[in-house]
Amino acid sequence: MPSTNSNLNKSMFEPKDQIGTMGGPALPFGYRPFVEACIDADEKGEALKYIPKLADPREKAEAYARIGMAKEAADAASQAKDGELLGRLKLSFAQNAAASSIFDTLRDRLSFQGVS
Repeated sequence: MPSTNSNLNKSMFEPKDQIGTMGGPALPFGYRPFVEACIDADEKGEALKYIPKLADPREKAEAYARIGMAKEAADAASQAKDGELLGRLKLSFAQNAAASSIFDTLRDRLSFQGVS
């Protein structure tokens, strides 16, 4: 007998094909709820399909951070030109020296440009 958990996960993500092929305007509620549901269900691959569609670079940065993608999170945060967000993300990747270095570099660039 198949696991009900796998059936639940499979049925939960069936609408993704419709979401990905809609030719019309963006979803009225945006992609954020879907991205969050994917991340919460540990469906990183699905989340990665829709994170780039998030309109707000801060939301992109936070979503990438939640799935452990430091470079992508840093890139999105730098697009937002938000030094505070870069600092928060750096703290969330504190155990990763390479990621911390990326956040420091981007925050330094923002500081140099006079953006905080």
